[in-house]
Amino acid sequence: FWTSSVIEKIPALRSPTAARMLLAVIDEYRRKYAVRLIGYVVMPHHVHLLLWAEDGATIEKFLEQVLRHASAGIADMAGRSALTGLMHNRGPFRAKSEPRSMSIEGLG
Repeated sequence: FWTSSVIEKIPALRSPTAARMLLAVIDEYRRKYAVRLIGYVVMPHHVHLLLWAEDGATIEKFLEQVLRHASAGIADMAGRSALTGLMHNRGPFRAKSEPRSMSIEGLG
């Protein structure tokens, strides 16, 4: 389970276009890294992902790419000047928690 929030709780994902772009990025890198997306919730200023992969390193690479590309896409849509000072050189997203393993009966 993993959560990422937009810096300063800006509701960047309220826009259906931004949410669709985020989901497209997730899908692209899910396929590239063979990560199973079991579930997700996109909220106006954060996203929750329930993921599975053979190892944690794969999920870390997946998350790094998703955050990098989704942040760049949202910054481009909003106009980079609108996010100046909020991006902290990493884009508008930040991880609230590290990816962690969990076992759910029936999911392995």
